[in-house]
Amino acid sequence: MPVTIDGTTGVSAVQAGAVTTSDLPAGSVLQVVSVNKVDVFSTTTKGSWVDITGMAASITPVSTSSKILVMVQLSIGGGGNNYGRGYGVKRGATQLNLGTYGTGSPGSFGASTSFSGGDNGGIFTAPFIYLDSPSTTSSTTYQVELYADSRSITTTYINRTYAGTNDGSYGASTITLMEIAG
Repeated sequence: MPVTIDGTTGVSAVQAGAVTTSDLPAGSVLQVVSVNKVDVFSTTTKGSWVDITGMAASITPVSTSSKILVMVQLSIGGGGNNYGRGYGVKRGATQLNLGTYGTGSPGSFGASTSFSGGDNGGIFTAPFIYLDSPSTTSSTTYQVELYADSRSITTTYINRTYAGTNDGSYGASTITLMEIAG
């Protein structure tokens, strides 16, 4: 004999709209926002942070206890004489998980990874994963920013090699935000 589950049999949470985010256990994924960048960004700026156009995502947490899992995959290209390039992520004006160098001052390569060297044909993919606690229910923007060492003498590219030929030397980059129930 088939059983009908419609709320009259004691399973009221099955009814449409009866399960809310507050019913979910800690660690549940509440929402996901993702931005994919396929066009090229370039900068000649050295020795300071530069926002990467098109590499920002916004999310509005449903609870102040939520965590935001920030994941970035960035394709960085540059030429020879790369003394160091890297990137980080900031929430508003706050840089996240920023490494330190020597004296404890902010390091020049941000929260994720950096690379040195390379040639005109190289694209380096650099992952960033960080669990943030923004403690807000307001819309929050995460922006990817780039840093090139002041000794670098070439342009830094996102999503293409320094040479930039049409032989498959282009990449794509992504920022994904996941709200995790606290």
